[in-house]
Amino acid sequence: MDKVLRRVSLYLGGNIKPMLDGSEQHRPPIVQIAGPFYVGILLNWFLYGILVVQVYIYWTVFGKTDRFLSKSLVLFLFIADTFQSILLANDGFLLFATNFMNPAALNETHLIWLSVPMLTGVVSCVVEIFFAYRIYLLSDKSLFAPALIVISSLVQGVAAIMAGSKNLQYRLYSLLQSKARVEIMTWHIGSTVCDVLIAVFMSYYLWKADTGIRRTHQIIVRLITLTIETGIATATIGIVDLVLFLAAPGKVYFVVPAFVAAKLYANTVVVIFNNRASIVLTDHNRESTSNHTRRPNPSRTTGDVHFVNPEASVYSHHDRVAIQKSIVVWDDTNSKVGNDLELSTRMKSSTDLTST
Repeated sequence: MDKVLRRVSLYLGGNIKPMLDGSEQHRPPIVQIAGPFYVGILLNWFLYGILVVQVYIYWTVFGKTDRFLSKSLVLFLFIADTFQSILLANDGFLLFATNFMNPAALNETHLIWLSVPMLTGVVSCVVEIFFAYRIYLLSDKSLFAPALIVISSLVQGVAAIMAGSKNLQYRLYSLLQSKARVEIMTWHIGSTVCDVLIAVFMSYYLWKADTGIRRTHQIIVRLITLTIETGIATATIGIVDLVLFLAAPGKVYFVVPAFVAAKLYANTVVVIFNNRASIVLTDHNRESTSNHTRRPNPSRTTGDVHFVNPEASVYSHHDRVAIQKSIVVWDDTNSKVGNDLELSTRMKSSTDLTST
């Protein structure tokens, strides 16, 4: 039997190892190579689906009120990440369909030079500069913190583009360790440092804005938590990617976090914009007016879902009233006058009007 398996293995190019009785064989190297690409592409498209939902919510609620620059930022991130997902899908088809049973093709970078280092570098740079601008406004237009963030962002962005150019030049994963090592290390270290700086300075200036009022304090804590969580997510991806790149030479495990980094940055921005929206249910059987949105009976679960701009602050029901004011958000509406950043408090109360 063993001789038969050996002959089959030789016929198929030596990629199938015969299994001896009672012995444990390692998985074929092709699994270690193809597996990370498969998982990375799946995760990229999963996060792209989340981004599509977030962009839909943003455009539904704030598409007519937000400033042109804010809408342009969301549109740019959506187009860039859509382009990246299409490129990765194309590479996946080349790897698993066109070059099926051709292990040598798994060492070729194809269009990865564009879809991962270059696009991720540009997207992360744009997002980090966006946060630098927000910190600039929060800090009463102090230049120290924003300057540090912008410099580190530009360094990692340029390093990512240089890594992409090296990738394009050599086109083999096996050569990245030796030919693009410095560029990839600079890219990930710079990105991680920048994300940590954003989380630290954003949390610091938000904490300084705390008025001590209970509701305001709770909202500040909530926003600080959101900032730290998103910063940790993007920084962790960069660290994991760098560790896998350095600790596993000759393997491509590092492509998994690299494939999802751009999606995390884009989702972070759109989620922050959408933090201004509220989700309410409306009943088909109840009337709605321009100033009031009818809420359904809590015992009912049917109805349409609407995403509501917080400026429409009052939602009414015949036996219940909910009063809502704006949350601590980035106010980018065209109607705003003054600073681009408005810190406001959110109060949501519910008063039963049923007779006792």
